[in-house]
Amino acid sequence: MGILSPIFKKKGLPTDPKNYRGITVLPVIALLDAKSAFDVVNHSSLYRKLYLAGISGSLWLLLHDLSVGAQTSVRWENLVSEPFDIKQGVRQGGILSTELYKLYINDVLNQVEDSALGSYIEHIHCPIPTCADDVTLVVNDPTNMQTLLSTVENYSQQEKYSLQPTKCKIIKTGKPKIEDNFNFILNDTPIQNVETAVHLGITHSSNPRQTIPIHVQENINKARRTMYSLMGTGMHGKNGLNPVACLQLFQVYVLPVLIYGLEILLPNSTQMEPIEVFYRKSIKQILQLPI
Repeated sequence: MGILSPIFKKKGLPTDPKNYRGITVLPVIALLDAKSAFDVVNHSSLYRKLYLAGISGSLWLLLHDLSVGAQTSVRWENLVSEPFDIKQGVRQGGILSTELYKLYINDVLNQVEDSALGSYIEHIHCPIPTCADDVTLVVNDPTNMQTLLSTVENYSQQEKYSLQPTKCKIIKTGKPKIEDNFNFILNDTPIQNVETAVHLGITHSSNPRQTIPIHVQENINKARRTMYSLMGTGMHGKNGLNPVACLQLFQVYVLPVLIYGLEILLPNSTQMEPIEVFYRKSIKQILQLPI
């Protein structure tokens, strides 16, 4: 029996239930990036895939029994709803949820790879880089892109979950760009063409030269907000925690945010300069030195 708390996603209208994600509190505490896709996993398909993956016997029964008779209630302010049965999904915050979801979606990744469509790096086929439910299709030809979109759509219908075309994005890159009048369709709905979009915390641009500067500035903004959030703990230099403790907080909480994704984008020294300026300024503030 779990207690589900609706958490506002900070976008859209607070009165629209679709703008909330449900976090279920279980006996075991786990911290995951909650995604709505986890809520629509079909249990029958999941346990069939577990069996086909070689999980059988008592271990299969244990995993199966985790969802049999599972219930939850919704807590809103000081009220708790009547309990209701969980008919689908892997629980938000469950220790196994991410691994189960990756198994659930792995077949469609294999289908895309087996098609031989999409992008290559030398002889390496890499059309669908994915982390759990964050999926990207990378294709050089617009017709092949539509074919792979249809492959993913067919899989979703087969496995009884829905894709949301309004939340999907198309970024057209390279020279020359593909035709602006070419519309990609998913679930009979055109997918929006955008100049920038975020994937796994990295902002990608249709102009590859702008991707790194945009991402660097986003990292600086996030790192600055992280520092502000830590001021209440005493990380503010004068009359705060001692510098050793502040530097430790900076290394653990701020620095990973500041340099996130840079090992993928590989910025040059000029592009790294704003990062270094922020870093030096932050250290001087912690050590109470003149800026």
